[in-house]
Amino acid sequence: MYKNKKVIVCLMLIIAISGWIGCIFFYHLGESGIQNTDEARHIVNAYEMMKSGNIWINTYRYATDYYNFKPPFSLWCIMLNFKIFGISLFSARLYAATSMFLMYALLMIFLWKKFSAASSLIFGITFSCLTDMFFFHSARSADADATFLLFYAISMLLIYMSEKNPNDFMWAGLSLSLAFMTKCFHLASALVVLIFYLPRLYKKLNIRHIIGFIILFFVPSGIWSVIRVRYDGFAFFAGMMGQEVTDRIKEGKDYFGYLFYLIVHPVIVLCLAVFVICVIRFLADFKKRRKKITMMSVLRDIIKDECYLFVLWMIIPFGIYSISGAYMEWYSYVFLIPICIIMSVKLPELFTNKKGKVIGVMAIAALLVCFGVQTQKTIWNLKTLKYECNVDLRSDLQSLADKRPDLKGVMLYIENSRQEYKLQNEWEQNSIADAYLTGDFEPVDGGVPLFIDDQRALLVISKELFPQYADILSGRVILVDGNDYLIFCNEFY
Repeated sequence: MYKNKKVIVCLMLIIAISGWIGCIFFYHLGESGIQNTDEARHIVNAYEMMKSGNIWINTYRYATDYYNFKPPFSLWCIMLNFKIFGISLFSARLYAATSMFLMYALLMIFLWKKFSAASSLIFGITFSCLTDMFFFHSARSADADATFLLFYAISMLLIYMSEKNPNDFMWAGLSLSLAFMTKCFHLASALVVLIFYLPRLYKKLNIRHIIGFIILFFVPSGIWSVIRVRYDGFAFFAGMMGQEVTDRIKEGKDYFGYLFYLIVHPVIVLCLAVFVICVIRFLADFKKRRKKITMMSVLRDIIKDECYLFVLWMIIPFGIYSISGAYMEWYSYVFLIPICIIMSVKLPELFTNKKGKVIGVMAIAALLVCFGVQTQKTIWNLKTLKYECNVDLRSDLQSLADKRPDLKGVMLYIENSRQEYKLQNEWEQNSIADAYLTGDFEPVDGGVPLFIDDQRALLVISKELFPQYADILSGRVILVDGNDYLIFCNEFY
């Protein structure tokens, strides 16, 4: 009876945590501005592929894109959402938020069934503390990372379950293929994990499982690869290898970036501390059980441990990215997930003896403190979404599209004072994405000098730049007097 009550309490808390995580992922998903990096590029690629009807070749400003060297699965997800939910920033980001929530839900269910309700609850609390991961380049952004993490996690779970059901190994091939189709060679760490996990699997697998794995891996990725090679030879794959791998390694010099990223997050430090304590206990128990200690005997016991796969999932990506020296904050997301899993599995084990209970209680108290602090940070982030990146351009373009629907699709010139890397009269990636999403506008570089000679076009200009062009623009009709921009046409009052 007491055990049932504990399970019911855990279930209620899990539902509450899951509701909170759902709010983090989906609340006002389209409110913040578009990140002027991968997110904007993904949106532009997907929008143009949908408009052109070519779902295989990604373009930027309707020319073949040789900057975004990722396969198109994430772009297909954006296009699908555009078709189902309409064209908006919310629908562009929806697949990422959904992917992250599905990954969370699958891991919660797995931990409940494989370990315990307590493990599932601890994972939910720990996972909810990963605030930075949710708000940048992942769950709330139209990037490929959230969907990549989903397929990566599914692959790891299927590999884990292959020990009892070898047929799952074949489906891991499909999941790994979809991970490749989302983020190309970032898949490599998962393959290394698989290689190191084979000592747990090789006796259970037969030739049918291996052939099934290979077929399911190469069918999705193979079809796209053949179509891509027929289009432009190996140019795209050469760029993929160069930009995503070789160039990053050549330019990368921050070999301790990922370590520093981990140690500045209290909840991760707590997880790693629990992990270290469990390693120490493992070694102490091993010494008691064995009279003679050898490297092979230690290795065999490590491989037999129920968290062996999760440890590989944590250490191998961390090691590969650290050795490369190519530090990108979002690269670390792939090994944050197993850190949370290990915490959820090992923390309940501390309560098996009196000394462990003291440490366990302290760890739970520290986890709750981390949860409180991160919840406050998350609430602040949700309250300040409208201040993230430039939302004014999108708002003013939306006003134009609402007031004058007859002008949708018209050519737009720009003079923008809020540029990051382009000249003020050139369109940056996030501005192009805003133009597409709000009114199917056609962005054109050149600014005021070209605008005044193009009677069919409109001009978007920052209010603070208007005095520079007042003599030229005076007398022309202002279609929108917006938050930060004026939108002119070439008609005169």
